[in-house]
Amino acid sequence: RAMNTIMNVIDAVIGTIGIPANFLLLVAILFSKDANLKAYSLILLNSALTDLMEVIVELLSISRMMADFPYLVYIFEGFCTHLSASVCQRSMQIELHLIFHSIPLIAVSFWYRNTALSGRLPSFVHVQSVIFAILLPTVFSTYIFTWTNDSERVLPRLYPGINLTQVVHGKHNLSIRYTSFNAIWGVFALSAAYGFIFYYRHQVHA
Repeated sequence: RAMNTIMNVIDAVIGTIGIPANFLLLVAILFSKDANLKAYSLILLNSALTDLMEVIVELLSISRMMADFPYLVYIFEGFCTHLSASVCQRSMQIELHLIFHSIPLIAVSFWYRNTALSGRLPSFVHVQSVIFAILLPTVFSTYIFTWTNDSERVLPRLYPGINLTQVVHGKHNLSIRYTSFNAIWGVFALSAAYGFIFYYRHQVHA
């Protein structure tokens, strides 16, 4: 209960700041008339939309994740529990993949700055193609992310005496062959993105 209270306070702060801030950023981008910022505005637009969606789904679901290989088991709290387990599962799933998309977007913004400082300003189509290229694997991994109903069997082992009728729960099976793409993409995307961020950050400041 204490952790749920802390998480609800954190979510309230994130929602209070995140939704208005990203909304104002979207308005500023959409009403910007500077042709020189057209391509970079596309990166900002994608980042603002990603953050806004991330905040909204975060307000829907608070997820407690437990590893019990080859399973990931979740207990959900928050507004989604008043709707259905499916809404909680999809909210957590979308939030997770939005995070995976937002970090490569930061790397793209550093790439743009470094390229612009080199005197080779990327075109609008070029930037759009790069963003689409990093979005496609994320969308695909979201599509193949599957849920199973075995949490009824796994949760009592993790929490002896738990009353399953009083919690909203779900489970993801990591042993399903095609879902290994999710793990591979997650590790590769984050590692590559942070590598690009540190490299281009050094180039920009140099």
